[in-house]
Amino acid sequence: MSSGSEQLLKQLSKLVEDIEGLAAATTHAGAEGAASVSDHIKDALTDAHTRIRNAEQGLKRGAVDSAKAADSYVRNNAWVSVGVAAAIAFLLGALSTRRD
Repeated sequence: MSSGSEQLLKQLSKLVEDIEGLAAATTHAGAEGAASVSDHIKDALTDAHTRIRNAEQGLKRGAVDSAKAADSYVRNNAWVSVGVAAAIAFLLGALSTRRD
C-alpha cells in the first residue's frame, strides 16, 4: 500500500476515534457542554474532510505522474516495449500449448 493510502487510513481511523470520544463526552455534558461538543465535532469533521481531500489529490497526482512516466518510457523505448510484449506473448503461447 502506498504511503498516501496508509496516511489516509490513519487519518480516517483518528477521525473515528475522535468522533467516538466526542459522542461519549456528549452523554456526560449538559446543554452548554453539548453545544461545545457539537462545535468540536463540526471542527473535527471539517479538518478531516480537508485532510482527506488533500490526500486524495496527492494520490491522484501520484497516479497521473506514474502514468506519464510509463507513457514516456514506452514512447522512448518503443522497440524494447514491442520486444517485451512479443516475448510475453511467445511464452504464454508456449505455455498454453504445452501438454504433459
